[in-house]
Amino acid sequence: MLVKVNLCNFKVLRIVLLVLQTTEYYRTVRDSEGNEETTVTKQIGDQRYSVTTHTDSKGEKQQTECFENIEEGKITIRPMQMI
Repeated sequence: MLVKVNLCNFKVLRIVLLVLQTTEYYRTVRDSEGNEETTVTKQIGDQRYSVTTHTDSKGEKQQTECFENIEEGKITIRPMQMI
C-alpha cells in the first residue's frame, strides 16, 4: 500500500507499508532558495534506521544516519533507494 500526501508545493510525504511489519517513510522538503532535505526511514518493530540527505542550493550534499534500537555494526535493515 502506498500513501502519498502533498502537504504543499514544497513538501512531500510518502509512507510505504511492507510485509513483515516493515514500514518505510519518505519525506522531502524544498525551500524557495533551492535547499532540499530528504529523509528515508525504515522501521521493523522497535528498530528504526534513517538517512537524511541535505542538498544545498549549490548542489552540495551532506548525509546523516540515525540508528534507534540498533547497533550500528549489526544493522539488518536499510531504507530502499528513493524512487
